[in-house]
Amino acid sequence: MLILALDSSQQTQSLAVFDDIEQRFIIEAQQQNKSSQLISLLVESFQRAGLKAQNIGLLACSVGPGSFTGIRSNITIVKTLAAEFDLKICAMNNFDLVRFENQLRDSDPVIIAAGKNDYFISLDTDYANLETNFFSLETNGHKVYELREQNIAKLIIKTLNAQSPLLNYKDLQPYYLREPSINVKAQ
Repeated sequence: MLILALDSSQQTQSLAVFDDIEQRFIIEAQQQNKSSQLISLLVESFQRAGLKAQNIGLLACSVGPGSFTGIRSNITIVKTLAAEFDLKICAMNNFDLVRFENQLRDSDPVIIAAGKNDYFISLDTDYANLETNFFSLETNGHKVYELREQNIAKLIIKTLNAQSPLLNYKDLQPYYLREPSINVKAQ
């Protein structure tokens, strides 16, 4: 079975296709462009590899936290493919990817740098002891993580296992730490 993973929640959009029978990656692609270019990357990568969407047996993706537009683009593409080809989806959040990459326990708190002195903080982190800048976070014993793997889609596939829950496309939801302020009237 071929597994397609996609991510555009970070600055680098990525995709990977893994053949679980031959235990090898068929496609590993990434680009620095905007998340709107993820479809182009997908189409070009499939054409170069001689693959068709019908060859895919499972979808995997990151649901955030990360770039709002990137998450929405990623989820829209994955939901569309899942609905069209009747595929199941394995969704991963970036906190779990950091835990996997750094060999942390599932219960370990995670703080991810979000840029512009902002941070994504896992819901199980002790907020009372957090300061608002990077140096205070470090000196208070809270390590700030960044995903080291450039191809997040490849990392998503590496985290999959027999216990990974599978979703229908209708159940796939973004992982927002706060709802975006779209369509909210100014007071």
